[in-house]
Order: sequence, then C-alpha cells, then structure tokens
Amino acid sequence: MYEIILKIHSLVRYLVILGFVLSLVTHLFGILQGRKIHKLDWFFPQALSGFLKLQVVVGFTLYFLYSPYVKMLFHGHWNVHYEVWFFGLLHMSVMFVSVGIVDFGISKAKQRSDSKRIFKTLFVFELIGFIIVCSVIPWFRPLFRFLEV
Repeated sequence: MYEIILKIHSLVRYLVILGFVLSLVTHLFGILQGRKIHKLDWFFPQALSGFLKLQVVVGFTLYFLYSPYVKMLFHGHWNVHYEVWFFGLLHMSVMFVSVGIVDFGISKAKQRSDSKRIFKTLFVFELIGFIIVCSVIPWFRPLFRFLEV
C-alpha cells in the first residue's frame, strides 16, 4: 500500500507544479498587459489550491500511516539518515506552510478591487509558494515514480 500511495503522491506533484506554472504565467501576463481580471483568471489559483490540498491529504496519509521514515523518527532514530529527518520533519512542515501561503494570497487577492493589484498579489504569493515547494521536493528520489512497474 505504501508504494501505491507514494506513486499517487509523486503523480500529484506534477499537477501541483503544472498548476503553479500555469497560474504564475497567467498572472504575469495579466500584470504586463494591464488587463482586467476575469472569472477564468481565478480558475488557475483555485485549481492550484485544490491540487495542493490533494497533495497534503495524500502526503498526510503517507506520513501518518505508511512512511517508514516517520516510524523511524517517532522511535527516536532521527539522526540515523538524512531522509529520516527530511521526510519526518522538514518536507511535511514546509509543504504545509506553502499551502497556507498560497491560500492566504488567494484570500488577500479577493479583497482587492483593482485588477493590477489582484494579479500582483496572486503572482507574488504563488511565486513564494512555488519557490518553497521546489526547495523541499525530494529531487534526490526518482522523478517519475508513478511510471515504475
């Protein structure tokens, strides 16, 4: 079961990255073109937020039910290997913070009335979230785990 959920988690990672890229590009063009915000411009941040939350649910399932690294951490073996510390503490907590940052940015943007300020707010908070997420993606693990048989 661990391997199946890990593959799902790996697959959703690409939905999250795609959501970030599409949202950032859309909002950057909105800023540069000076256009008014439309309903479609809210689709990408909402989809990104949904992908992030799906990733959190799958990640929490891994974390609390199946992860051998977390089991080692809870048994006091946090200093045995880098991956125990990375997956047991750093990865989960930083990813959780990035979800909060993106959601905070979306809620702040909804309070704005000027289209340019809305685009800027969304762009800045999503860029911060994207940088944070990319900083704690385990690049040292297989990138396309969901394609492995």
